[in-house]
Amino acid sequence: MVVLADHVDVAGRFARSANVERDAALTEPLEGYVVTARAIDVVHRVSAAAEAGSAGGAWSITGPYCSGKSSLALLLDASFGPAGPTRDAALCLLDAASGLSGVTERERERE
Repeated sequence: MVVLADHVDVAGRFARSANVERDAALTEPLEGYVVTARAIDVVHRVSAAAEAGSAGGAWSITGPYCSGKSSLALLLDASFGPAGPTRDAALCLLDAASGLSGVTERERERE
């Protein structure tokens, strides 16, 4: 009997969900992350708010179950977080997708 598993192989990174608390500061959850147009839009919005120096505020990311909200949060955390391999991985992903790493770099230079 032929089963689907004979023809489909799931990459290990998709075998578990992202967890913001557990996976923060790790590069592994970013490996293979696909930077979508929506993710680029979110990074632009967060960068614009940071560059404007807006005080306070909060962000809410909503969407269906398993739509990538936690993975996007990890990308944002790494992109705007402290220097290190996690931030380097995030900026590499953003740069490859759209050249956005310069946006997050400008904000960090203001610090």
